[in-house]
Amino acid sequence: MSKLIHKNMGHSFTDVLRTLKMNRAMDYLLNTPMKISEISTAVGYDSVDHFSRTFRRTYGMSPQQYKQMRTTGPGAEPAAGQIQE
Repeated sequence: MSKLIHKNMGHSFTDVLRTLKMNRAMDYLLNTPMKISEISTAVGYDSVDHFSRTFRRTYGMSPQQYKQMRTTGPGAEPAAGQIQE
């Protein structure tokens, strides 16, 4: 199955899954009052630290920084790093 995903999407299964989780996390950060720990669990991470490291590696900022920027900033976008769906 992993080979089919890579062949058809050009990315590994792990990359696709991580992108889906990060996209869902961004949605939660933007549209809900959920805590970072709740979002981490909701998108499938057992560890808030692992979730935060992955988010930072993907978007160049912590989930908390992103949430603050999007709620107080002038509509700035996150750093590139998403796989196109």
